[in-house]
Amino acid sequence: MRGTRKFDAAVVRRATEADVRALGEFRWEFKEGGGSSEDRAAFVTRYRAHFSQNPALHWVVEDDGSVVGMATLRLAAKEPSPGKRHDAIGYLTNVYIKPQYRGRGRGTELLSALIDDARSRHVELLIVWPSDESRPLYRRLGFSGQSDPLKLILVEDGG
Repeated sequence: MRGTRKFDAAVVRRATEADVRALGEFRWEFKEGGGSSEDRAAFVTRYRAHFSQNPALHWVVEDDGSVVGMATLRLAAKEPSPGKRHDAIGYLTNVYIKPQYRGRGRGTELLSALIDDARSRHVELLIVWPSDESRPLYRRLGFSGQSDPLKLILVEDGG
């Protein structure tokens, strides 16, 4: 799916330039400032430059009109194979739901839309390095593996 998906009060959609500040703020929260001496405003400015210079598929989930979560999918192109349409593998990163919205299904909604979109783009598999807290979510969505990274095979024939 490449559009917008609605779930009760939530909307899942591709991020736009208008979302970049919120995405930078979420990244700061997600990494808790990283104990860095870089101030938050400088980081958000740097994130904005990164967003525009590094193409990726950024997604957001809104709840009652406010962006409350994000996810990023970075695609790595595969060499073409005869008769196969599996053009890429995907690295899932930067998945974050604001703490007060966790446990409400927003992460599931966000990742389900992203996974559907990856399938429509002929992505063969997704990989993710989950936090301990998010590991059960990825398992429920079908990701597997004994250790990190976890993977979700979207195409069984390995094209």
